[in-house]
Amino acid sequence: RLGEMVRTVPVFLHNDIKSALRKEMGMGKKVCRLDDLHAGQWGRIVDMHVAEDTGQRLKDMGFVHGARIECVYGSPFGDPAAYFVKGTLIALRNSDAGKIGVEVEGGAEGNGTE
Repeated sequence: RLGEMVRTVPVFLHNDIKSALRKEMGMGKKVCRLDDLHAGQWGRIVDMHVAEDTGQRLKDMGFVHGARIECVYGSPFGDPAAYFVKGTLIALRNSDAGKIGVEVEGGAEGNGTE
């Protein structure tokens, strides 16, 4: 019952209490698209919605559910970006990276061109 109340009225709770409850309820991590990660941020792959042939190539390179992935470098023009996954540095176009879901675990937000 408390969980239902917290989900429906979170604005009335102090930020520290909200973050503690979100963490306890498994709601503490941000999920975004891979192309939304900035250089220095990392997370775990949670889903992929790519064409079958592209998906198989990505899986062969280590893009599998639960794999740790880090954005290492974003090009000055934003496309492509370089990601470190399973011991390999791989450049992906935003059109492919935008179809991969990532649960962000850490890192500093930046402009993606460091």
